[in-house]
Amino acid sequence: MTDPALEDYIESEIIPRYAHFDKAHDIAHVRSVIERSLALARARGADERTAYVVAAYHDTGLIAGRERHHLVSGEILAAERTDPDMVPGMRVASAI
Repeated sequence: MTDPALEDYIESEIIPRYAHFDKAHDIAHVRSVIERSLALARARGADERTAYVVAAYHDTGLIAGRERHHLVSGEILAAERTDPDMVPGMRVASAI
């Protein structure tokens, strides 16, 4: 994946949020999910940028509690991303 601006944003604004979640959803967790998502995207020929963004945002909804975090994660992603062509699919993926 070669999008330095996106990587900078994810590294500085999204990943640090995981430091405030429980131990099962910490920074090591999100980094692991990102790595596995990118590997899967490469193996399947899927878009790595989408895999990276969805993986980074996938548990950000924990800020609102566990019960609906998968849905809130999609809402956060939709509110923060400015990729109108990609957000609908990303939002669904983050809720899975």
